[in-house]
Amino acid sequence: MVKHIVIWDYNPSFLNPTFKAKDLKEDFKSLEGKIDGLISINFYYDILNTGNSNMILETVFNNEDDLANYQENSLHKAIGIKYKDLFYNRRCADYII
Repeated sequence: MVKHIVIWDYNPSFLNPTFKAKDLKEDFKSLEGKIDGLISINFYYDILNTGNSNMILETVFNNEDDLANYQENSLHKAIGIKYKDLFYNRRCADYII
C-alpha cells in the first residue's frame, strides 16, 4: 500500500479560509468509493498552533499505479481547480506502508 500526504498553508490573501476548508473536506471525502484503488482519504484543517501548516490531506492507495491514476482523475483535478485560491506552499510525501 502507498500513503500520499499533502500539506498546505492557507493562501495569505484569502479571506475566511477556515470556512472554505470545511467545504474542501467534504469534497475530498466525497471521493471515497468513486476512484479505483483509493482505500481511505482524510482531510484535516483544524490544525494546532504548534505546527507550521494549515491543512493536511492523507490518502492510502493499493499501490503506486492507483496513486498515479488518482492524480490524473478528473474528480480529483476538479477539486484542485475549485479550491486553487485557498492553497499556498504545497508539500507532499508518498511512501510505502
